[in-house]
Amino acid sequence: GCGLTLWVTKQNTAEGNYTMAAVSQPAIQKIAPELAEVEAYYTSQLKDKKDELSEYDMKVLGLDEKKEIDREIARLASSYIQLKKQLLTAPNTDKVMNAMIQNLQIRIDVLNRQLEVLQKIEKLQKQTTEETFKNETNV
Repeated sequence: GCGLTLWVTKQNTAEGNYTMAAVSQPAIQKIAPELAEVEAYYTSQLKDKKDELSEYDMKVLGLDEKKEIDREIARLASSYIQLKKQLLTAPNTDKVMNAMIQNLQIRIDVLNRQLEVLQKIEKLQKQTTEETFKNETNV
């Protein structure tokens, strides 16, 4: 854990993505204009990682749906929304912004770890399939 208490709610869109806007963007722009650029960068990274994950067929890899990862990402997304709200009222905006950025980085790390696991499973399955094929043809 990172020592932060995080609150989260999951918000689904038609594409299954999570939205980060729940706090008025103009208000955030006044308090922390640099945050918009950072948020856009990480949002783009998150979308790319989610797109990569969606390319894997969990059932073919012998896994159930990625519900646990979805719950973790939803929990972090909800915490992010709470942090965004705190940014409007917090006396120390730098501390809140750092927590927001850390939240986005943690989400990317969670997705990266999931991608690594899926890639390893896929590689092992290919090796097993190739070995089985070699054994069958050498008989």
